[in-house]
Amino acid sequence: MATVNTEGWDQLWRASKKKGIACMAISAAAFAASVYAWHSTQSFLVNAIPAEGTVVEIDTFTRPNQRDTQYEARIQFFTESGDSIEIQATNNVPGYAVGDNVKILYEIDRPYLAIPDEYFAKWGSSLISGALGVLLLLAGVSFYRRASSRTASLASLPWTNWTLVRDTTNFAHIGL
Repeated sequence: MATVNTEGWDQLWRASKKKGIACMAISAAAFAASVYAWHSTQSFLVNAIPAEGTVVEIDTFTRPNQRDTQYEARIQFFTESGDSIEIQATNNVPGYAVGDNVKILYEIDRPYLAIPDEYFAKWGSSLISGALGVLLLLAGVSFYRRASSRTASLASLPWTNWTLVRDTTNFAHIGL
């Protein structure tokens, strides 16, 4: 019968448990960011005024350390008071062409913060942070549950006849 030192497993268990707790804490922050983004979008939509804009220019650029080309459309629209405003909409895919008409939403006291009236432009930040929160929560629960059952599951492997012992001399060993 083989004996296995469990000191290392205890340290691994504590580390996995801490990772699980950290992931769950970060997921709570991601969920809070998602709720904040959703609330901000809701508040914006209550006061938003629709307008029709026109794409006046398309710029392309590549960010440092990335290979993908980014497309930035400059969209011009006029407020109710007749002021001309230009905003930028950035995408990974060329979604607009020069001369395209684009529906815009803006607040009367802050028209320079206008956004295209598109689903992802309105809800993207809350969707991304919510999805990140779900993934981190799942990872945290997985780490935590795995940590809770790691030592017990090692001893109960059906193809082994190991006996778990605690080594008080701090030497990692496997005795036969």
